[in-house]
Amino acid sequence: MHRLDDLGSYVAHAIEEGEDDHGWWVKGAFDLDDPAGAKLYRLVKGGRIRELSFAYDVISEARVKLPDGNSANELRDLDVHEFSFVVVGANRDTSVAAVKSAPAGRPRLAKARARLALLAG
Repeated sequence: MHRLDDLGSYVAHAIEEGEDDHGWWVKGAFDLDDPAGAKLYRLVKGGRIRELSFAYDVISEARVKLPDGNSANELRDLDVHEFSFVVVGANRDTSVAAVKSAPAGRPRLAKARARLALLAG
């Protein structure tokens, strides 16, 4: 949960990231050899933790008019530093889209895919 000063909190990492019609997404992996990573995996896989938070710098943004007449701040280009699974995300439009089951035996990594909607009011 953004514990940048605690190396013990690094229990998942990004493998791949990109953008699609829903917004920015990240595919990551849990370190299941770490007890904290295995616990986080179980919490996310079981649906008890469902949101994410992202640490980023905004490179480019603009105000846009939405179809309903409201305006929003559109994040157009970001420098993403890290992502964290959190109990309650600052942007409630984040979600865990899928969590793969860990392979049999003592696996090192289990994968997850998460998304962040880039359009926020």
